[in-house]
Formats: sequence, structure tokens, C-alpha cells
Amino acid sequence: FTNRTNEAVRYTWTVTSAPQGSRAVVENPKGTVTLSTPFEYHYLADKVVNFTPDLPGNYEIELTAETVWEDRVTRELNARSTWKTIIVADGQPKTLGCSSAAGEKTSLMGLTLLALGALLLRRRR
Repeated sequence: FTNRTNEAVRYTWTVTSAPQGSRAVVENPKGTVTLSTPFEYHYLADKVVNFTPDLPGNYEIELTAETVWEDRVTRELNARSTWKTIIVADGQPKTLGCSSAAGEKTSLMGLTLLALGALLLRRRR
């Protein structure tokens, strides 16, 4: 949001603080917007900014916005503002692939059952 309409604004989103061990980043963190309706600017379809926390805890996200051309009202060039917000994530950590402890237990149980089945078949013969 800004208090100007259809004025080019350059933006940068940054994760400034995250829980220890987090690797969460902002997708498409830099760009420029020019279209607003009326004061809410819209990202291009392939440049939508997205953030997904990967661990429970507090994340501090910072947005820096800078006008590209001279402001039509104040005549200021490259006016810059910075905002910070806190996102509190709870729940289970996001896991990637099959490396979670539950996945390892399931795989080990499957191998154990397979081995027991092979032993039973061998004994029957």
C-alpha cells in the first residue's frame, strides 16, 4: 500500500530475523510495480512475492520501497520508506524429502516386515 496511485515503486523484501536453523526466504523479493487500484499495488503474475516459514517461531520481514521517478506531489526524487512486520509461525516444521524421523521409522518397519515375510516363505518350503 502507498498513498500514491500508479506511480512506479521499486521494492525489496528481506527476512531480517528468523528462528535458528530456518532457511526460509522471500520468493521474488525484488522488483518494480506501477499499477494500483486505487492505492494497492499489484505484482506482475510471474513476480508475485511469497514467503513460507519452514520452522515454528518469529520471523521479522522488512519491506523497503523507493519511488522510481520524481513524486508528483512532493517533487521528491527516490523517496524511500522501510516497514517491518513480525510473522509468528506455529505448528510442525516443514520437512523436505524422506529424511524425517517418521519417514525413517516407516521405512525401517517396511524392511522388517519384508524380511519376516521372506523368512516365513523360506520356512514353509
